[in-house]
Amino acid sequence: MGRKRKSSTRGRTRKSNQKNFTNDMLGGVLVVFGLILFVFLKFENIGALAEFFKYILMGLFGYMSYLLPLTLIIVGVRAIYSDEKTKISSDILKGVYLTGIIAATVAVFANNTFNIFDNFVKYIVDGFNNGVAGTNIAGMIGILVSSLLVSCIGVIASRIVLVFVSLISLLCVFKISFKQLFYAIYNVYAYIYNAIVSIIDILFGSDDEAEVEFEDQKEQKLSKRQRAKLEKEQKELALRMKEKGNPNNVDENLEIDKTEQVEFDFNKLGGKPSEKEIQAKQQRDEFFQKQKEQKEDKSVKEVLTLDHTKHVEVDNYEFPSLDLLGKPKGGETFDKKAIHDTAVKLQKTLASFGVEAKVTNITKGPTVTRYELTPSTGVKVSKIVNLSDDIALNLAAKSIRIEAPIPGKAAVGIEVPNSVSESVFLREVIESDEFQNHKSKLAFALR
Repeated sequence: MGRKRKSSTRGRTRKSNQKNFTNDMLGGVLVVFGLILFVFLKFENIGALAEFFKYILMGLFGYMSYLLPLTLIIVGVRAIYSDEKTKISSDILKGVYLTGIIAATVAVFANNTFNIFDNFVKYIVDGFNNGVAGTNIAGMIGILVSSLLVSCIGVIASRIVLVFVSLISLLCVFKISFKQLFYAIYNVYAYIYNAIVSIIDILFGSDDEAEVEFEDQKEQKLSKRQRAKLEKEQKELALRMKEKGNPNNVDENLEIDKTEQVEFDFNKLGGKPSEKEIQAKQQRDEFFQKQKEQKEDKSVKEVLTLDHTKHVEVDNYEFPSLDLLGKPKGGETFDKKAIHDTAVKLQKTLASFGVEAKVTNITKGPTVTRYELTPSTGVKVSKIVNLSDDIALNLAAKSIRIEAPIPGKAAVGIEVPNSVSESVFLREVIESDEFQNHKSKLAFALR
């Protein structure tokens, strides 16, 4: 069984080695092919084959054809360092596709006319010839794709679509995720920002600030073990200083940290505490307990004192004088004749509509006057309510309000606005007998 396992592992190793060798060879072929294409495009009069490739590529993609050898070189280098299987044909097609998409993106921004359907053949031939001559930077493929897309969805939408497709194509061809892209952009931004900050500090910063920053960086570089070691040494030094002092005198020798209380677990340290340590711990606990009790007693006393002062203030409180409030201006206008005439007119108006009712009581207020009507037997209350608009018209009032029936009474109330509204002062309400003789202490006046 052991021999079989060794043979299987050897077979896997051979396969992986063969795979790596194949990737290296194919990647090298792509790099060499990309360099050859670049030489064909860059230099002139180096052979018929070179001129043929240059003629075709420049006619199809214009100056964007330089992206094809660049893409092949990058893909080849990636194949050399990657363990994934590589195919030369698919990688070349990816380079051609990426070059065409970028050429179309450049064309949609560079060109102003997209009249492809006026003379389709002439438009394509001119695009190819202009690409060979160098006057069309995107070539025939660029103007063809961009013109077709602009004819379908317009210039602005075509630009957005082509930019997005070009970005996605770049990420797919070079096998880069959005996370890696954003991370790379962030690193570039952070590098530039740090460089600018360093230059500003060197030019305008003082020596003291540089020393402080150097010390901060030095402290940050300490490892976790060094920090733990320093903390342990500080704790041991504090314990030694406590043992040298008088353990019975807690107030003088015990150092108190107001921000944090630390309790040691001696079992975790690998040993049992000594008698001195136990006594020191007990004294420390008693001290903190006394402090806590003193704080609680102090807070209770403050609360009791505050409650007592509140009660004393309430018992000795005196209401402000009524002289602070203004007195009513002028006497009360009460025109009995006008009110009596309105009551008579109200009875006549109802009688004209076949409703017999008698005014039994009148209550005058500052803004409205309520007339209490007692309808005859057999008169429906709804009939009086339905006559509200007619009553307001005959009384020459802006509006009336009918309360049918008045709660607790066998009568209907009709409220008619006064011709002159009177002001009600707060002092009048407070000085009234109803408010002064009110039984409840919570009674308050409203105006």
